[in-house]
Amino acid sequence: MSPIQSKGVATSGVFGKLWDGATSLLRNSMISSLKGTITTGYLTIIDETGATHEDINVNSRDAVDETLRADFTVKDEIFWWRVAGTESLGVGEAFMYDEFETSDIAKLLKVLALNRPAAATYSLVPQPLWNLMEYLRGVIYYWTVARNDSRGGSEKNVKEHYDIGNELFEGFLDETMTYSCPIFPGMAPQPSSLNTDTATSTAEDDETICSDRMPSPPPETSSPPQKPVPLPYLRSYPVPPSSLLAQAQTAKLRRLIHLSGFRPGDRVVEIGSGWGSMSLELTALGAKHVTTLTLADEQAAVVRGRCDEKVVKCEVIDYRKYADKCEEPFDRLVSCEMIEAVGKEFLAEYFAKIDKLVHPIHGAAAIQFISIPDSRYNEYVTGGPDYINKHIFPGGHLPSLTSFVEAVYQGTSGRLIVDEANQIGPHYAVALRMWRERFLANFDQIAPIKPSLYTPIFRRKWEFYFAFCEAGFETGRLGIYQVRLCREGRLGQWGQLARTIA
Repeated sequence: MSPIQSKGVATSGVFGKLWDGATSLLRNSMISSLKGTITTGYLTIIDETGATHEDINVNSRDAVDETLRADFTVKDEIFWWRVAGTESLGVGEAFMYDEFETSDIAKLLKVLALNRPAAATYSLVPQPLWNLMEYLRGVIYYWTVARNDSRGGSEKNVKEHYDIGNELFEGFLDETMTYSCPIFPGMAPQPSSLNTDTATSTAEDDETICSDRMPSPPPETSSPPQKPVPLPYLRSYPVPPSSLLAQAQTAKLRRLIHLSGFRPGDRVVEIGSGWGSMSLELTALGAKHVTTLTLADEQAAVVRGRCDEKVVKCEVIDYRKYADKCEEPFDRLVSCEMIEAVGKEFLAEYFAKIDKLVHPIHGAAAIQFISIPDSRYNEYVTGGPDYINKHIFPGGHLPSLTSFVEAVYQGTSGRLIVDEANQIGPHYAVALRMWRERFLANFDQIAPIKPSLYTPIFRRKWEFYFAFCEAGFETGRLGIYQVRLCREGRLGQWGQLARTIA
């Protein structure tokens, strides 16, 4: 019998012997598979019997990156059964339930991600059975994830993530309360600790942000940002917000607003309110009116408390329902990391509603979205639910850039075109590391607010979420784009620049 008994599994008698034998076979097979596939970095495993498998790598030491040295210790033999054949879902759930531990979860996930193409060629079960498992996972994905992005399902999914308590998000976000990928000055900061406020941005850094593959904003949009209104429930956490992160979030907001072609006096609609940072920035830059849409009641309450009601109107309504009743189109539309909640089956409809919301002649939209590389997209949409869309963002779906462009055409019949796209993914790895560090440092103060929700399992669930996404963006398995949509024949940002130079 193993020194650590499996939770909920009897390990005595005949069944116990069969269980131990099967577990031993599975464990040895998986470790053997890892020994044959790790080519980038090192992996050290201590299994539940106490045996150590050190510095696993098939290459010579000279060919290995010494900085990628990961480890994990199995605490419960059920780990092997949970992880077999389920990839991120099994690893994430095993971490949630404390079935293994590691000195650095983000580094472990990075090593696994970098070696995944080789590992994917190995299978622990016969190919016909594996194919059946993949088919069943696809069916489960449709019935548990994809089909739940209808109007009623979307509201439930959004509330499940965003209405769990503003105090939680305040515990790891910066003072702008912006929950999306920022743009750091020149990508200079690579924070590895919580002491990030010592870094500051300069005028040259800000110019780098604006000039990276984009023309500088016109003079009339360069007014200073509005100082965020303090939140009514603002608490003094042990680890304060990072001013560097706040600067990076403001840079991101301005870049996305600029990408939309915004000019002072424009009427703007935002799909996905967040906690109001985009509305505040649009107000500061001279928007005539902003309508911002959300399905999260707790977010809406904050937006209404922070923003000028004479300029900003926040509605708790599905974007599809709002588009159906909208009578006057807007000059500009912005949407930052909301499309991930739309669902694959509803992407074309999403763009059809954007087509209806923006002006038929001069209307334009700027959208920021997390993406899956085209090379993995088919596997992603047919492979069943993963850790993120099961435990963090129910109903979530990440489009590839190609599927995004195709959905724009399908939904608008060519009335909107993709005019510009910029990849900013590496910035997200930095932000996610900062969020994870602040979340862990402040969690003990957050937990007593809702002790039945903010449990140790919840803490590990979100710790894995941050680390999993950090590793994904750092290794390129996830990307993020800022995309401009406009009417055909309307000059985009580069066209305006060319005309100015001419």
